[in-house]
Amino acid sequence: GNAKGAQKAFGDLERSASKSGAKTTKALSGIESGLVGLGVGAAAIGSFKAFEESEKIARQTEAVIKSTGGEAQVTSKHVADLAGEMSALGGVDDELVQQGSNMLLTFTKVRNEVGKGNDIFDRATMAANNYAAATGSDVVAANKLLGVSLQDPLKGMTKLTKAGVSFTDQQKAQVRAMVASGDTLGAQKIILSE
Repeated sequence: GNAKGAQKAFGDLERSASKSGAKTTKALSGIESGLVGLGVGAAAIGSFKAFEESEKIARQTEAVIKSTGGEAQVTSKHVADLAGEMSALGGVDDELVQQGSNMLLTFTKVRNEVGKGNDIFDRATMAANNYAAATGSDVVAANKLLGVSLQDPLKGMTKLTKAGVSFTDQQKAQVRAMVASGDTLGAQKIILSE
């Protein structure tokens, strides 16, 4: 009914989710110990460890979204689904893709907005993964490079040029004009097109 009540409810929900995550981790550890005692193979134990790692990354996604006030305008489910799509397309582990996305989430000007082609976060996630695959670089580092570049498009073009991305003089002039007029979204679109 009021802001204070909503804040309390969200705080209670967060504490409950944190406890649930810790209980899941503890339960999985106990199950893992039991499986070892029963002589269950490494594949089963590996599955439990993979689930545990997946849960950890999902909690990190939720924490980053919360700490940035949801600026990217995405949910943790959306990020996980996008990571799954990228994994299926590129053969990269979805958890690695999501770790990269978690890095990208820290840049508050990289967000999805309403309108065709305005899904900057999604496009940046795909572009960073494509860049990492093409250059053989780390996915998280590629997301950081692109996040920094989209956060400040003028400085970003310089960083990307040093990293091997080419911009024409016309594109550079367009980005300068857009940034000067406050059209960061337009400048980000030009950067993403390259």
